[in-house]
Amino acid sequence: MRLSKHLKEDFTDSGVHKEHSPSYHFLVLNLFMSINEFNKNYQLNNSELDSKIYLMQDYLAYIVKLDGTLPLVGDSALENILRIQETQIVNENLLYLKTEGDKGTGFSHYCKGYLDAGVGIDKSGIFNEQNHYFAIFSAFHSNVHKQSDDLSFVLSYDETDYFVDSGKYNFDESDKFRKYIRSTYAHNTIIVDGESYD
Repeated sequence: MRLSKHLKEDFTDSGVHKEHSPSYHFLVLNLFMSINEFNKNYQLNNSELDSKIYLMQDYLAYIVKLDGTLPLVGDSALENILRIQETQIVNENLLYLKTEGDKGTGFSHYCKGYLDAGVGIDKSGIFNEQNHYFAIFSAFHSNVHKQSDDLSFVLSYDETDYFVDSGKYNFDESDKFRKYIRSTYAHNTIIVDGESYD
């Protein structure tokens, strides 16, 4: 079955989409939730899909910034993910964020490492009035939407982004600006011998 193949091959065991762009993680999550809704309408159960949606929503709860947007990592665009419908949420952390603490159990911890995805997130300052957000990225699973951003990081404090990533520009690989945005020069990372990498 194609769905089962995608569930196994396109995600890390922790539920992070291997394209490393949070916007694509959100896009695929929405597709999977639509498939799940269709299944449930026809009394078709898929525990593998249910489990993956739960994990994907958990990652979404951690990767989302304080203002509800996704960090501009890889080919991500600026979008607010908390527009997700409450009825579609199965993860207690995401439900907690969506309802501003009225529902869900809330986070048991605010720092999380998705080691198999190469992502580390620190939101520990959210509820002790420091209001900082830090995330670091380092993994390679696919060439799709991959940028030269290993070891790059983003940092926000309150509503201000201090260290930002380049995000999506376009998909024209001959465009000089696209080439720049995909290079190490457009990321908060290490550059060796003044060179980017392929």
